Amino acid sequence: MTDDGGWPTVYFDDDDDEELEFDPAELICPYLEDGQVLVLLEVGAERLRYLTGRAEAYASDGRRTVIGLSNIYQAAADAFGIPINEIGAAEE
Repeated sequence: MTDDGGWPTVYFDDDDDEELEFDPAELICPYLEDGQVLVLLEVGAERLRYLTGRAEAYASDGRRTVIGLSNIYQAAADAFGIPINEIGAAEE
């Protein structure tokens, strides 16, 4: 995990101190058995005032889906037939 609670996406090459990007799921998916799913959850906070979170799911064949906590606004608007702009943001 990084200092902000997220999955790391870069590392430094020890030989030349070059910053290299990587996707943790790409490193793990080849080891999943057929039909297995990898789920990564992350949550973070800005001064304990604003919470952020997201979840990623990866299938053994490399397909992925991602959702974030902020997706709740559209989900609520769709579920309850309310325009999304009429739903007050929890962050404010």
